[in-house]
Amino acid sequence: MNTITEQPERVQVSLGRLRRENGTILANDTDRVQRTIQRACAPVEKVANPALRMGYEVRNTLTGQRISEVSKDYTLIDNKRLLMPFVEHFGAGSLREIRTYGSGKFLYVTFDTGRAFEMGQGDTIRERLAITNSYDKTRAFSFALAAWRLVCSNGLHGWSSLGVDFHKIHVGDIPVESMIEGVLARYHQNAFNLSRNFAKTPMTLEEQVALANDFKAYEEDAASGHVYGVLTNVDINKRIRSSTNHFLVQPESVNNVRNAWGLFNQMNRAITRAVSGNSEINKRILGNRNAERYINDRLIASMTLDERNEYQRRVA
Repeated sequence: MNTITEQPERVQVSLGRLRRENGTILANDTDRVQRTIQRACAPVEKVANPALRMGYEVRNTLTGQRISEVSKDYTLIDNKRLLMPFVEHFGAGSLREIRTYGSGKFLYVTFDTGRAFEMGQGDTIRERLAITNSYDKTRAFSFALAAWRLVCSNGLHGWSSLGVDFHKIHVGDIPVESMIEGVLARYHQNAFNLSRNFAKTPMTLEEQVALANDFKAYEEDAASGHVYGVLTNVDINKRIRSSTNHFLVQPESVNNVRNAWGLFNQMNRAITRAVSGNSEINKRILGNRNAERYINDRLIASMTLDERNEYQRRVA
């Protein structure tokens, strides 16, 4: 069978502004959501192709288009298998965003779970669940919970390492259904307790800046030299530290609070600025989880035993 070379319709839809009435999506926009889901879940198959160096390809079975070249060991997990259980659980109206990119290789989806958490001082976070998938081995499929800040005008969000955080490279026998069951079971347990603890931990500007100056969002390989025109993790970390400092020294406000939560959100903002683009979604999630863990570890290290016990009791 010859490969069809025409490019499929690009799917990159933000569903946050759908027309609603009493919380219900209106009929025309409901149809739009369903069409978007169907396009993202187009049927695919892995087939042998001796003409390719790796010997196999992932193909759109409707159009015949080759999506990616893969190896014999690659395990195909189609978008429909990952996405539909969450559509059925949360409802199509809870979808916030669906993106496919890289000529159909990659998928990124977010859902509103319907839960919100008060952080104090009018700061409310809304819980979102993100799903990523790929039709090659460059990116794992993953599930993660996000804390979406309603007060922030920059569209910022933080990824909770203490909530749902599953990822798996496409190799071997993958128990997709049991992993999805685990995600749906665990998200109910998430209460963003670490974020709440951050909000209850005051910090001076000087303390925030000191922690920001030592932060490395990504591992740095000292052996790798600088490649012209390509930012290394060393470069990206420098940018994140610089931007975080710039944001922190602005006047104090609900978006720039003198506590650990305020520090995390300015790191989050800097990471979003430094690591942009569809292909960097997973890297942004990783950077934000690293920021959360870094702040938590540094706070604990600075506490007395009694303070540490009380802090960890609140997180539990």
